[in-house]
Amino acid sequence: MRVRLAAGGAVLATVCVLLLAARRGGPDVPTLVVDTGPWVHRVVAEGNLRAVTNTRLTAPTPAGWRTYTIASLVDDGTWVRAGDVVVRFDPSELEKDLADGRADRAVADANLDKADGQREASIANLERDAHVAEREREHAERFQAVDTDLYSRNEIIDSELDTELARARQTHAEAARRVTEAQSGSARQLLEIERRKAELTVSQAREDLEHLEVAAPHDGIVVLAKDRQGEVLQVGDTVFRGQMIATLPDLEAMEAEVYVLEADAGGLGPGQRATVVLEAHPDRTFGGVVAKVEPIAQPRQRGTPVQYFRTVIVLDTTDPSLMKPGQRVRAEIVLDEASSAVAVPRQAIFESNGESIVYRRARSGFEAVPVTLGRSGIGRVIVTSGLAAGDEIALVDPTLPGRREAPTASGPLPPSGNTP
Repeated sequence: MRVRLAAGGAVLATVCVLLLAARRGGPDVPTLVVDTGPWVHRVVAEGNLRAVTNTRLTAPTPAGWRTYTIASLVDDGTWVRAGDVVVRFDPSELEKDLADGRADRAVADANLDKADGQREASIANLERDAHVAEREREHAERFQAVDTDLYSRNEIIDSELDTELARARQTHAEAARRVTEAQSGSARQLLEIERRKAELTVSQAREDLEHLEVAAPHDGIVVLAKDRQGEVLQVGDTVFRGQMIATLPDLEAMEAEVYVLEADAGGLGPGQRATVVLEAHPDRTFGGVVAKVEPIAQPRQRGTPVQYFRTVIVLDTTDPSLMKPGQRVRAEIVLDEASSAVAVPRQAIFESNGESIVYRRARSGFEAVPVTLGRSGIGRVIVTSGLAAGDEIALVDPTLPGRREAPTASGPLPPSGNTP
């Protein structure tokens, strides 16, 4: 008998629930009571810390084009003091250049000595020939047959020819000496150029050998540079003259370099406030200001289609005891905010005949109310007209068949534009 009464009571309770649901309008419609409150549109980004000021440590910069091979290198992240050697380069190639330069210089010196000797001998021979030609000319002019009473016509003609020949030989000997002097001078200048080239090679190699060690100019943490594949430099790698080997950041002033997803970056710009949290110390937060946003979104990693805007946040304060270059950080950037606004979830906004509407609770159910929308975030949008605090709105379309009322949420949503 008691079992039958219990069963009858359960059936009666079920019927009452169904009747109550039918009286309330049937469909499963979750609702929200809107309220006026603060509205903030935030965007979340991740990245790393970096120093505002970095001292660049580079390979030597000689006058000529040269490559260097790394012989020893401190580990990435090593703490060094001023004067500590960060990188040493292999001297083998420079020592070979020095030896080759010295050998070339010795050859040039020997060629210069040989050329000087040949020049002196050639000029001496030509001066002797010119002197002999001059004596022959003087003799020919002195004893030239000109008296027609003593010499025949043929003898006079032969004497004149001999005199002219002697003069020509003297002129030729003097011209040959001048040409030889000029030629030997030009040849010596070429040899001197070769010697200067060899001397320059020796001088440059000596200077480079004195700069094969790069020391830290001040205390700091060494951050090694990366190659084109994103790998840090290692022993055995070849670098060019002036190429950056590492940086020595100033730990007294840090900034955050974060990456904002392209889809979330609407309205992102310099001057916006941000909050930065260190991944290693989530209990500490640091304020900052957006200082720079790259104008073009790019993939963060090669081969990944997702695009990001690289953003630099200058921190208000720096704690060197906690902050190190390269540490991962999480930043929240405030893109827009309002101290008092009626903000509703995007899912509560519908379209009807080209108008934005919401479904507001009325005595007989829900009624479509046109609304004017203002600024929006990722999860919520501000309603500037059409709703007031205390209105109850549907979060889904109540006109769809099969809907039944659900418990009503009341009060304002959390003050974040990223929460749907």
